[in-house]
Amino acid sequence: MRQTKKATALLLICVMALAVFTGCGSSLDASKYVQAQLDNSYKNDSTLALEQKLCTAEEASALYEEVLDQQVDGFFIGVNVSDDLKARYRSIFADMLAKADYTVGEATKGSDNTHSVSIEYKKMKIFEPAITTTLEQAENLEATDMDQFQEDFFALMADSLEAEIAKGLEYGDAQTMTMRVEIQNKTYVLNTDDVNTLSSGLFDTEAIDAVN
Repeated sequence: MRQTKKATALLLICVMALAVFTGCGSSLDASKYVQAQLDNSYKNDSTLALEQKLCTAEEASALYEEVLDQQVDGFFIGVNVSDDLKARYRSIFADMLAKADYTVGEATKGSDNTHSVSIEYKKMKIFEPAITTTLEQAENLEATDMDQFQEDFFALMADSLEAEIAKGLEYGDAQTMTMRVEIQNKTYVLNTDDVNTLSSGLFDTEAIDAVN
């Protein structure tokens, strides 16, 4: 029981962040711009980003890989697990990101030449059931040291996350928010606070905080 509490105290995940590109020009289609950012970061789909010439295919791929790196690095802060297990989580996070539920709506232009884009989204319910299952199973783990316990514990967590994805994910009720597209140094960028609001709203990461 004591080791289980130690392991759960280490459960961390960074916000499912966007690695964004900037845009320029006076004829910005803000709705498509936001859609391009989300699709590349979550779905690994660079179609709109390339159409709007926001980046090259290589840059889009690199930005997506950066997002995955952020998730793995954030999740395992202070945790000692094998590279193989980290690679497994990278695949899990890619599956999760691909199943993020959001719909980009219309854009309105403000008096300061910034744009506001409506987004409807639903929170993925994955961590709460996965953590519940993992904690139940972890009570039976036997390990000679904490490093081995962490490896076994997070392997169980990976099993649980994969099982949730395989059986079909559940989502919360639809929510709406506004994503602001701002001008900084003569280029368009997404408002950082709005990016964080959406990122934290797409996944039930609060379930992780509840066990710390």
